[in-house]
Amino acid sequence: HPLDKELVQLSSASSANRNLHGGANKVIFDRSAFCIFLVAEYKAVQPMYGASTRDFCLLEAGYISQLLMMECPDFDLGLCPIGGMDFEPLREDFALSDSQEMIHSFMGGGISEEQKGQLIQTMPQGDEEPLPTVSLTDTLKEWLHQSLPEYMVPYLYVQLPGLPLTANGKIDRKALPAPDLSRASSQTAKPATELETRLLRLIQERLKNEAIGLDDDFFDIGANSLDMVQLFNAVKAEFQRKVTVADIFSHASVRKLATLLAQAPKETVSDVSSEKKTIVPQELDAEQIDQLTKNIDNLSEEEIELLLIEFGEN
Repeated sequence: HPLDKELVQLSSASSANRNLHGGANKVIFDRSAFCIFLVAEYKAVQPMYGASTRDFCLLEAGYISQLLMMECPDFDLGLCPIGGMDFEPLREDFALSDSQEMIHSFMGGGISEEQKGQLIQTMPQGDEEPLPTVSLTDTLKEWLHQSLPEYMVPYLYVQLPGLPLTANGKIDRKALPAPDLSRASSQTAKPATELETRLLRLIQERLKNEAIGLDDDFFDIGANSLDMVQLFNAVKAEFQRKVTVADIFSHASVRKLATLLAQAPKETVSDVSSEKKTIVPQELDAEQIDQLTKNIDNLSEEEIELLLIEFGEN
């Protein structure tokens, strides 16, 4: 049982026998004391991984298998991965549904001190330099970086035992817990120039987060695309520098943006008079904000500005 951490008897009899295996595995079965089957419940992870559900289950099974094989010798047990068995006769024993599949199996039993010593010798020793570990967050980030631009890759990740679902079986987004944004900031360095000081204060006010530091990425601390457009308007009004919406997206920290502003030319009177109308964020109603938020990541800089002007004229 995954919560009670105890074995639950599913059947008083078992269909397991040596004939379910082929070749040398029959001999291993005869010498084994128990079998372990890793069963995936696709329905539990399908809402998150879609067509890649089975691939992610196989990946997780690999992690579990490695952990089991490393820890078992401490309990005088050994495990042997087994493939190519006929599992169908055992499905009824496990009362599996159509959404469940056995994806990896072991046969195991007690081991001698000699066998235990041999296994331990193949594992990293305590005086060896430990292998670097990669967190789930870092793994997800690396994978998302392969298909998404930098500003669209999430920084905060919340692990859940399962996704909340509506009565229709869809993900209930309103029931998802809000991430702890206070942990995202790494405020250490202090502003070194008046420009950094003014810009830091402006961004803290606009993003409603006083914990923002000089090197915190705006998207990492919860800003979205609409926030960045609003920030663009605020920066233009405060510093009168020639910058674009794309500049704000590609310089998404106080330090980077301050460096950009320090090098950007000042706007002249003719520049200001010839620019398109700037829309104050409060002028957008709820429907317009929702439309802009859903589409802005797919729009060019020119399309964003035209859309803002269109909203302002309505």
